[in-house]
Amino acid sequence: MTDSKDLKKHLLPGKNDDGVCVLVMSEEIDLLGREIRFPDRASLLRMREEGISSLLIGISFLPDIHDLPGNGEKILREHIREKILSFSASSGIPVRIFEPGRNGSEISGNSGDASVSSGSGGRKDVDVSFISGPDGRSEISCIFSRFLSGSDKPAGNVLTEEDVNRSLLIPYIPDLVICCASSRLPEIMIWQTTYSELYFLNKPFPEMTSEDFFRAVGEFRDRKRRYGH
Repeated sequence: MTDSKDLKKHLLPGKNDDGVCVLVMSEEIDLLGREIRFPDRASLLRMREEGISSLLIGISFLPDIHDLPGNGEKILREHIREKILSFSASSGIPVRIFEPGRNGSEISGNSGDASVSSGSGGRKDVDVSFISGPDGRSEISCIFSRFLSGSDKPAGNVLTEEDVNRSLLIPYIPDLVICCASSRLPEIMIWQTTYSELYFLNKPFPEMTSEDFFRAVGEFRDRKRRYGH
């Protein structure tokens, strides 16, 4: 497969091609009855100073969520969405939400863009996104289905890695994945996390602190990445 650094060339300009992208994984059950407190603006400023351009917060739902009676799945997803909206409104941090049926919608917070400025010349800074879907298998299956049906045939009628990269619904390639407490390996972004470094934090996402986050980033920077080799 293509080197992770080359994958970034095919992403949306200014998203994840000029800095480190970090994905923090949480279980949806860990958010029930708890508020989202991370990140805050001080953490985002430090992230940019340390070369982090994108912060993704992935939310894994239990595999049997589709078996919930009635509108159980819809109610649970709306509950999580309300928590994200509450976080954005109370913190003033604009975010982008990727979820089934509403991928990439922007929630403004107190700003009009889903990135936060460090105050350095008004330059846009860290992208903050919450991701609860689609799952990675569905994302890749959708790309291949469009190709096979003829609705999205690439040049030469040959599907390449570059074509897949450009068709991704979630256009980020995480360099580091922080798995919090009970969270499993990401079921979202399967293609995008092929070469990601993993870090396991023994506490749920709502309890994660800025110190925890930057400790993980520091360990990541000390590693020698092999990109699958």
